[in-house]
Amino acid sequence: MLDLTSASVSSVVESAPLPAMGTLPDQIRAGRAFFFTGRGRWSGNGTSAADATEHGSAWSSCGTCHPDGLTDNLTWIFAAGPRQSTSLDGSFSHGIPGTVKQRIFNWTAVIDELHDFETNARGVSGGKGALTTSATCGILAAETRTSITGSGLASPPVQEVQDTQAMNCTTDWNRVTDFVKVIRPPRARRYGDAASVSRGAALFGGAGGCTHCHGGAGWTISNRFYTPISLNNGAGGLPAQAFTAPVTFPLSQSSPNTTQIALQHPSADSFVPTTIPPLQLTCALRNVGTFGVPGSTATTDALEVRSTAFIFGGTMMSTRAQGRAGYNVPALYGLAVGAPYLHHGKAATLEELFTDPLWLPHTQAGNVNFLVGGSAATDRADLINFLLTIDALTTEIPVPAGYASGCACPGGGGSC
Repeated sequence: MLDLTSASVSSVVESAPLPAMGTLPDQIRAGRAFFFTGRGRWSGNGTSAADATEHGSAWSSCGTCHPDGLTDNLTWIFAAGPRQSTSLDGSFSHGIPGTVKQRIFNWTAVIDELHDFETNARGVSGGKGALTTSATCGILAAETRTSITGSGLASPPVQEVQDTQAMNCTTDWNRVTDFVKVIRPPRARRYGDAASVSRGAALFGGAGGCTHCHGGAGWTISNRFYTPISLNNGAGGLPAQAFTAPVTFPLSQSSPNTTQIALQHPSADSFVPTTIPPLQLTCALRNVGTFGVPGSTATTDALEVRSTAFIFGGTMMSTRAQGRAGYNVPALYGLAVGAPYLHHGKAATLEELFTDPLWLPHTQAGNVNFLVGGSAATDRADLINFLLTIDALTTEIPVPAGYASGCACPGGGGSC
């Protein structure tokens, strides 16, 4: 303890010993350190590209947008469009032990492994990155960035490159993954109207049809059901595998993509008559009317823009955001501390999400008659009360039969 009167240390409280080297707790500890640091290879100075790749100045880290591994509740403009920071407690499910499921990452289902965020470490944080080679690893100036020919769902996946390249300097992304797996959702409300919560759970799993999208492990149908390797991510795997939405889907909610990994289909958005990158996992997407601001073309056009333009039609360029064909279904952990809601953060509260006519297509995506009639106000309150109780201890509600994702392993179950 520090004695402020004498400006001296009056007593010392010893910390717990560090975990044994090489154990899982040690790997999680290392991943936590990498996640929250901007020193060394993880960030630059944010101004000079030449200096940024050599000298980490801690101006940015994963924890910058994900404090405590959760969310800063801000909407940023990225290469795909406006994106509310996703809370990483939903990256992996926390329900039944031994059945952990990984969600596809990012709002438009464009990343299937945490290693793909190497491009963020380099491009957003300005760092050297953790995928490098050198004969003298550990001296950043002597390390060379490994070329990543594609990112996200492209082939070969970043982890595959990391694991196969010669003179690889680090496997730090493996440790970050170890850490993200154990990020626990905030403890939800424990005291309140138990009868209301019970009624809300019944609505969620029944009349509301919410489990059509938010059912299953991790409270989302989004699921990385395959291992990211060239055979799956390459031309002979998921990109060549036909996608057929389950017949139970309302046609309007299903992506128009015809393969399981694809760019956004040109028919999705008349604003840009072409495919819109980057690649996305088709079966993780649901179109529930949340692109832009429904009914306001001018506001939508101003809101749904990318940070960088892409070229189509030869010399034509566009900054149109990806997402008109639908979004990757988020997990429902920590809703009490996760406002605002939707990919662009336009719904300030859960009450607004379920009352504002703008978001009615989302509210009624599972049942066109949900939250109408004389019981609407009570049902809405009950549903919200239930949603605010969801955390790692809440019993998950399965996806109803017929509402699975629609994706399948290219060569059968054993190929993924």
